[in-house]
Amino acid sequence: MGEGDKKSGLAEEVNKDLEAVQNLMQVSQERQALSEGAEKAKALRVQMCGYLLESGLAASKLPAAMQEHLRTTFANRVFEPAELNQAMDSARELVSKIAGPGAISGRRGGSMGCTQPKISCRLRWTIS
Repeated sequence: MGEGDKKSGLAEEVNKDLEAVQNLMQVSQERQALSEGAEKAKALRVQMCGYLLESGLAASKLPAAMQEHLRTTFANRVFEPAELNQAMDSARELVSKIAGPGAISGRRGGSMGCTQPKISCRLRWTIS
């Protein structure tokens, strides 16, 4: 094998290595772009879940302390709507057990058809 053949063979190896490095760099750039896209998608989902959380809490009519507890539990993370609904149902049940039926405004059976303060309503309902 002559010196020209050696140089030619070496040049081919260098070109193959250069091509392999370029392919690796391209794959690395594509991976970086996918990773950035995934991070953006996750941030968007966290934001959407935050909106869902706030609108759900506003409509829940739960006491402020219970809303804050749920807000702390679900803030800044991705969750499924069913998970939030289940937690709000559990919170409603807990509040009702602690404070009695009708503690959450808008719940059935709480006012007994009376628009007066609770004590008057209970007394009037007991007497009648």
